[in-house]
Amino acid sequence: VVARENFNGDLFQLQCWPTDSNHLDVFPRMELIDAIDATGDGLGDLLFRAVSDVGRSFVISRVGAGQLVTLYDSGQPQP
Repeated sequence: VVARENFNGDLFQLQCWPTDSNHLDVFPRMELIDAIDATGDGLGDLLFRAVSDVGRSFVISRVGAGQLVTLYDSGQPQP
């Protein structure tokens, strides 16, 4: 679960990946590795390892206003 704290100190959910070993084909297991600055703009990004039924990949995501935006996924072909 990725959540963000609002000005009242309440947490609200941005993203959730519910899965178990029998359902990795539907949702990968996301393991947080670290907070990084992937683009060099001074804003924090989250680096995850995604484990699915077909293998592993790395995902870089940015916490936006009310959402988690994927910047890069090594398991997806790049244009």
